[in-house]
Amino acid sequence: DLAEFGSYTELLSSILQKCEASNDADKYLESVAELKRLEAMFPGESWLTDYYLALYEIQMSVGKKDGNDAVMKEAMERVSKLKADKTADFSEVMTLEGYYYYALISADSANNGRAYYKSVIDSYNRALTANPDNPRASLLLTIFNLNMSQTTGTKVNVEGLPETIKKIEAEISTLNQENEKLLIREKDSKAKEQSRGMPCRHLWRVLVLRWPQF
Repeated sequence: DLAEFGSYTELLSSILQKCEASNDADKYLESVAELKRLEAMFPGESWLTDYYLALYEIQMSVGKKDGNDAVMKEAMERVSKLKADKTADFSEVMTLEGYYYYALISADSANNGRAYYKSVIDSYNRALTANPDNPRASLLLTIFNLNMSQTTGTKVNVEGLPETIKKIEAEISTLNQENEKLLIREKDSKAKEQSRGMPCRHLWRVLVLRWPQF
């Protein structure tokens, strides 16, 4: 039972770290199940629950042509919910939406490429408009454009790509340190109550280098 192991912050951190470390083919399916149990235990606790549920549901479907309709429908419902959530980071939600449309293309590029490529680009551009320093949106947009250039022959500017990757790596290091400090503080009940307003806000960024499946 997840309830035996700690607070929302501790449990979410544990689920993400377990998924990140796993090489199991079913790790996203298992993580979705764990996140749904977390959601039932802490309803409305944080937008991060919907964010990671949508992310893992999308990752379960990337590159798979059949049997994903129900999962992808649920993922988009969560993305739509996040877009209406004023506490969620809009730039990151739009990055997730772009990844959703990319997953649709990856499942059936012949039929979905023309239908959704503009949606991918529009979502990433909206993410960058909301936060020009969002390295995930920048990285994913660049990689998507590189993939598209193989078909269109369009030249893609990749001069900023190494710097974007360095920014992500530095961010991960900083956020991992912040995560450890927060988990330590949460062992004190007063500190836990003070942090309740925005638990784990930093945790949504820890998988940035590995979650996109190209």
